[in-house]
Order: sequence, then C-alpha cells, then structure tokens
Amino acid sequence: MSVLYRDHFEFTTDPFGITPNTDFFFGGGQRADILEALAVTIMHDEGIVMVVGEIGMGKTMLSRMLLERLKSMQVDTVYLPNPVFDRDEILNAIAKDLTGTAAVGSRAEVLGVLEPLLIQRHSEGRRVVVVIDEAHSMPALTLEEIRLLSNLETSHHKLLKIMMFGQPELEQLLQAPHLRQVRDRVSHRFNLRPLTPVEVAEYLDFRLQRAGRNRGQLFSPEAQQLLAQASGGRTRRVNMLADKSLLAAYADGADVVQLQHARSACAEEGIGPGVTFEGPSVPSSAVQPVGDTRRWRPIGMAVALGLMGVAGGWWLGRQAPQQMHATVPAAATLSAASQPVAVVVAPTPAAVTPAAVSAPAAATAAASGIAIPPAPPAMPADSPIAIASTPTPVAQIIARTEALIASRAGKGFTIQVLALKAPQPAQLEDYLARFEREAGAALPVLANDRLYGGIPHHAVYVGEFETREQAQSAMDSLPASLKARGPLIRSFARLAKEPRP
Repeated sequence: MSVLYRDHFEFTTDPFGITPNTDFFFGGGQRADILEALAVTIMHDEGIVMVVGEIGMGKTMLSRMLLERLKSMQVDTVYLPNPVFDRDEILNAIAKDLTGTAAVGSRAEVLGVLEPLLIQRHSEGRRVVVVIDEAHSMPALTLEEIRLLSNLETSHHKLLKIMMFGQPELEQLLQAPHLRQVRDRVSHRFNLRPLTPVEVAEYLDFRLQRAGRNRGQLFSPEAQQLLAQASGGRTRRVNMLADKSLLAAYADGADVVQLQHARSACAEEGIGPGVTFEGPSVPSSAVQPVGDTRRWRPIGMAVALGLMGVAGGWWLGRQAPQQMHATVPAAATLSAASQPVAVVVAPTPAAVTPAAVSAPAAATAAASGIAIPPAPPAMPADSPIAIASTPTPVAQIIARTEALIASRAGKGFTIQVLALKAPQPAQLEDYLARFEREAGAALPVLANDRLYGGIPHHAVYVGEFETREQAQSAMDSLPASLKARGPLIRSFARLAKEPRP
C-alpha cells in the first residue's frame, strides 16, 4: 500500500494495508459475533468447525484474531497457514509444533508420540486446537487424516479441536462421497458474508481512525457508495480501492476523496461504470448451523421477570409445565410467545416478582423501552393457584439474571465455565448446584440459554467483576475442577447481545 499520502491526510500508519493486521480487525458484518462463537465452541464443543467465505472476505484476519484471543486462555494452538501437505506431512507438522522438534518415524510412531502429549495437556486442563487456513487447498487424503486426528479422545473428551478456514470450494470438496465421514464430523459452520454498503462506510471510518485520522469525513458519501458497489463488500477489495482513491485525491491536492477519485481507482482495477453491488442490501445472517436453516438474529437486550402463572422457558416448560415465568423482549410488551432468556443462580435463591426487580434494572428497562408488567395480586398462602405457580429455583434465577444484565448496562465481566447443548434441564440443574458448591459463596453462579453456531446451549458462568483484570485474577484462582472445563472471560455487553433460542 502507498505511503505517499500519509502526511497529507495526517495518518500515522497505512489505513488500508492488505496484510492482515489484528489492530485493524473490524467487528461489523457479524465478524465479532463469529469470533465470540468460535471461542465458545473451542472451549465447550466437540467436532470439526468450519469458517467459509469468498476470497478477500477476511478469513485470515479472523483466524489471526482467534489465535490472539486464545493466548489468554488455557489453550495450545497449532496454526497451519498453507496446508498443502500429504497426510504424513500434516501429522508431522502438528507434532513438531506441539513438541518443538521435528517428528521422525512412521505414522504410527508419530501418533505414539502425539497421543500421550495430548493426554498430558488434557490432564493439565489445557485444550489443543489446530487452526487451518486455506483449508480448501488440502488434498482429500489429508482431510481424511484430519478426521482421524479428531477421533483422538479420552473416555469423555476429544483431545484435539480442529478449526478449518476456507473458500466455498471446501464445502464442495466435502460433498464428495468418499469424504462423507469428514463432513459428518463438522459440528458448526460459520459463513462470512459481504459487508453491506452501510457497513462498508463504517469500515472505512474505522480503518481511518485506527490509522490516526480523527477529524472530518475523508470519503464523500458518493465515493463510499461507489467503493461499496465496486468491492462487492469484500474487505480486501475495499482496502485496495480505498488506497488507490486516497492516492488519486492526494495527486489532486484534495482534502476529501470525491467520486471522481473513487472512479479513477475503479478504472485502475479494471472496474468499469455501471457496477452493481454484489452483496446484500440489508444485514443478513452470518452463521448457520450444519443441517439447520435457523440464522443468528441480532436481538436486543431482554429482561426476564419472575411473574407467577405466566408461560416460562421452553425447557422449563417441559420440566414442570405448571411452573412458569415470563420473558420480555426488548422494545416489546410482555408476550407469552417471547423467547426465554438468561439465568442466574444465587447461593440462596428467593422468589422474584416484577415488584422485586432492582431500581437500576427497572430504570435500564424503562430507558430501553421495555414494558414491565405490574406485580400480580397477592394470593392466600393456602391458595392452590399460588402453590401451582410457585417458580422453581431455576425460574427465579432466570428473572434475576436478566435484571442483572439490564442493570449492568454493558459494563463488567463474568467467567464462562460451561456450554451444554440444550435442552438438558436435569443436567443443567445438577451443574448449577455443583458449580455453586465449587465456586463458593463469594462467586455467584450465572447461566442462560444462547445460540452457539445456531445450536441452543445452556451456558453457565461464575462471578461478577468490574474489570477484565479482576475476572482474570478470579479465573486464575478457580478450583481445578472448574479450570479443567476451559473457562473464558465474557463481558456482560456481549452476553446482552448474543442470540437466544
């Protein structure tokens, strides 16, 4: 990328370099949501994970961001940026990265070294993740070797997590009959979609600010629109066209990139007039589970209220149909069809009613346009209706959690210790009770229902912290039983935005 215009536009570095730089990671276009979901699946799910996107969509940037994220977690990583290996070579490459020395011997001998090492890492509470970029370039036999490696396991857990980043050709490759076993091992699939025109404008502003530009609009609206159309929403192409547009504006001595400068950049890249935008006109889903047509939807913060006698969560309804609670989606009034939300376990649970919702939570809910229903009329102690409507401890926890998330207003952190595929209400109850004992009274236990890779999960957390540093210190002090589950730090801001079943 050109450096000629740095001083002219007051940049401290190149704003549109095409080499992936994690300092310039843009979380729009659901990139940040996918990154969060990848971290969760690594720590709590099994099977192979795929991230698919067209050329220049940001797959390598996302893989590098994931590696950075995993550095602060109990994870050892192997990164294969160009996996054009045969089956023996990829096995040797993984063994060398983990042992620090070149593997020698036959495939059986290398596995004889690798498997005990993986078992040792697992006993220490560490996960081992192989991140493969450009996975679509792998030979079929190498993909089969990846499947065999994913079979390494203890009696309860997989020893190796495989994550593949590739172009759509990877999906086509896995459709081959002789690779159906590899295809069946894919537990989560994530799609990187093009940026919309609005997101391209946000992307340009984000990169400019990262490069030190903090004043005025540098790209005119007309130039932004043309760059969005000509790039098709692909971040690498946006970078190339934006750089050439800046160079054209610099050559003219202009302080703002105008439409003619963007046209000049497009012409240099061989993109003629009349180009139409290839990407979606409105944000669409970036995440689809394998074999499932449901999509991640942006959902506003919701507050669960422990209102006796109103329809409860989908899994609680199965466990005890007569014990129900209500949920209130953001910017909507109370509805029995509302989606269920998060759970908090306190050491000494007590019934929660709308009247018991804290003042900060009520204020936050009111500011968000969330309707809080009035408290139900009091029932006589011996009333059969009152007895049937008494919420379970988990139902009480649900109400408290969303009130807590609302009152937090996006501030603070917690530690996630479990993601359990739902619905498993009995197992969830057992985990909540066990984690409460193991965490101690000083760390409240939290839980909620969320979609990870489009698949419903029960998520469980411990603690409530003001800063990430406090959360890290608490995570380092967790008992070994909780550390072994691969805990990770989560922000309340992210929990509020995560999709729900």
